[in-house]
Amino acid sequence: MSSPVAGVAMVNAIIFGVYGEIQRRIPDSTSLYSHFVAGALTGIAQSPISSPIELVKMRMQLQTSTAQFSGPMECLKHTYKHEGYRGLFKGLGITFFREAPSFGIYFFTYEALTRTADNGPVSTPCMLLAGGLAGTASWVISYPLDVVKSRIQANGNRYAGVIDCLKRSVMTEGYSCLYRGLSSTILRAFPTNAVTFTVVAWTFRLLGQEANKTTEGEAISKMVESIREISEAREPLLDK
Repeated sequence: MSSPVAGVAMVNAIIFGVYGEIQRRIPDSTSLYSHFVAGALTGIAQSPISSPIELVKMRMQLQTSTAQFSGPMECLKHTYKHEGYRGLFKGLGITFFREAPSFGIYFFTYEALTRTADNGPVSTPCMLLAGGLAGTASWVISYPLDVVKSRIQANGNRYAGVIDCLKRSVMTEGYSCLYRGLSSTILRAFPTNAVTFTVVAWTFRLLGQEANKTTEGEAISKMVESIREISEAREPLLDK
C-alpha cells in the first residue's frame, strides 16, 4: 500500500495541473474535443511517474509469504541493480498507449456529464456521479491494455514485447482474459474517481471564492485611495 500512497499525491497533482495548463492554451477550450485532447496529453505526461509506481506495487503484491522486499524503496533498488533503468521503466511504452485514451475519455466524460445550459455551478451529487462514471468509462476502454501492461511488469522477461504478450495471452486463455478482473476494478474506480473529481472541483471553487474576495478587497482599497487623492487635490482650491 505504501507505494501507491507515496505517489498518488504527485500523480494527481501532475494530472490536474497539466490538464488545466493545456486547457488554458487550447484555442477552443470549451469544446468537448479540447477536453479529450487535453486529457490524452495529460495521460502521456504522468505516465513516466505512474509506471514505476505501478511496477513496484505489483511486484510487492505478488510476493509470497516469505517476503522478498520490505518496502517500495528496496524493491526499486533491487530492480535497478538487476535490470537497470530498463527494468524500472518496464511497461512504460504500453503505459503511454493506455493512459492517452484513458484520460482522454476520463475528462471528456466528466465534462459532458457536468455541462449545464446556463454554465452554472454543478451540485455535489452530480459531481460524484459524473466522476464515478468518468472513471468507469476510462477503465472499460483501457482495461485490455492494462492487462497486457500488468503481465509485462509482473513477469519480468517472460514476454518479448507487447505483441508477444497479447498473442500468447489470447492463445492460451482466450479473449476473455483481457477483461478478467474488470468488475473489481470498476468497484474501485467508481468511488475513487467520484471523490477525486468532487474534491478537486470543491477545492478550485473554494480557492476561487477566496481569490474573488481578495480581488474585491483590493478594488475597494484602490477606490478609497482614489477618493482620498481627489479630496486632497480639491482642498487647496477650496482654501483659495
